[in-house]
Amino acid sequence: KTSSVSVSLKKGRPLASRYVTAYHYEAGSQRAEKVVNVAVAGELVLSSVPTAFDFGQQKVATETQDYWPTITGELAVKDTRGSERSPWRLTVKEQQPLTDGTDQLTDVFRFVKNGQEQMITSGEMIIEETELTENGTYVVNQHWGESENEGIKLTVPVEQQKVGDYQGINKRPFCTCVPACSVPHACKVSGVLFSFTAVTL
Repeated sequence: KTSSVSVSLKKGRPLASRYVTAYHYEAGSQRAEKVVNVAVAGELVLSSVPTAFDFGQQKVATETQDYWPTITGELAVKDTRGSERSPWRLTVKEQQPLTDGTDQLTDVFRFVKNGQEQMITSGEMIIEETELTENGTYVVNQHWGESENEGIKLTVPVEQQKVGDYQGINKRPFCTCVPACSVPHACKVSGVLFSFTAVTL
């Protein structure tokens, strides 16, 4: 029913919180001192990604349709760089168009935020840019969904609503269409494959 999300991960450059420790030794009139700089390194990592984007079973319609997925799992970035934290950004891209071997579903994924809608393509697109005030994990998709009108959705125009068995890059069924079921020309859509990348600015 679902397939794994493909992840492309770039860690931020190692940064550190620095501490100065002084060691003293005295013997009679003699005194020795050594100052040691201790650096505790942290990192910026893409700590988790959703395992599935499930768009459910949909009927072929006579007009463009928007479908919002049920997302399994979190899209989260963890920043443990301490006082050396800096802003970071998260990007997304589509790995390749969905295909049934003959036709492709092209330019059908959108990312929506703050009322602005952008098409997800094979090029990197910024979907989040922020800076944490303390070490921790930021869940990027915590407000994604139709009710908030935010996140990833599927927009399928009439001309691309075709019956077929569409697949993603891992060759597992992405879209299984079953014209013989109770909903004529229905399409079960699940298992979208995207590539997410987190980098420091």
